Amino acid sequence: GDRFLSVEASAACAHIWDALTGRHLHTLSMSEDGDLGFMADAKVFPDGGRVVALGIYIAIWNATSGRMMQHFGAPFGHDYLDVQVFPDGARIAVGGSNNVGEPVVILDVFSGRVLKVWRHRDVAIQFLQVAPCGTKVVSGSGTHLFIWSAIADTPVQSILPGSPWMSSLAISRDGTRVVGGTATQIRIWNGSTGTLSLAIHQSSRKGSPRFELLGDGERAVVISPHEANIWSMASGRRLLRLADIAAFPAARVHAIKASPCGR
Repeated sequence: GDRFLSVEASAACAHIWDALTGRHLHTLSMSEDGDLGFMADAKVFPDGGRVVALGIYIAIWNATSGRMMQHFGAPFGHDYLDVQVFPDGARIAVGGSNNVGEPVVILDVFSGRVLKVWRHRDVAIQFLQVAPCGTKVVSGSGTHLFIWSAIADTPVQSILPGSPWMSSLAISRDGTRVVGGTATQIRIWNGSTGTLSLAIHQSSRKGSPRFELLGDGERAVVISPHEANIWSMASGRRLLRLADIAAFPAARVHAIKASPCGR
């Protein structure tokens, strides 16, 4: 928690900053030969010691020294938009595309070897999440979700969220809950059966609510157009109204993040 990351997609680089002093530590560039390309996404490994970025290729840096440790080509030559790190720090998942049918691929971070390929017929992948426990992965679009076992080659469950279009996605720490946000609801599905467990209704004024699961996965903080609340994921009951940030319009909030401890 002593460093944070920012990404410049057009400049094909990411920056590491000291979270305590705000001092810039390193610039991580995808290019060594002037062919900048782009940087679609970057993530910090769970131990904080490495950074992985996705762009013209997949690259991994030492977060302390800023030195590139290794890089390898994106599998099958696709332009992926999302990279997620497994909690063991030994695997990554890449996916996300505007093209229907492109896969989610699980890679070994040390060799770049393809471990698994999960294909999605008739679906363009817009969401990709790895459960913090590392046992499940959720992928899909605004209209179709797939829950995968990290050790299986076929989806454990397939979910059709229905209408309206889903605009955000999360999975609980233990993989037992999948949570999706629409313009009017926060929906919670059982991560094992794929059945809808609960729907928390939200106002549809001024845009879709933004949400983030707290560390235990039992609660979520939700910023809707006119208020901010913490909700129970088991009962759908509002636990707390966050008065200090309730004045922020949800239409202006592009992302919300919670600390890993959930406090």
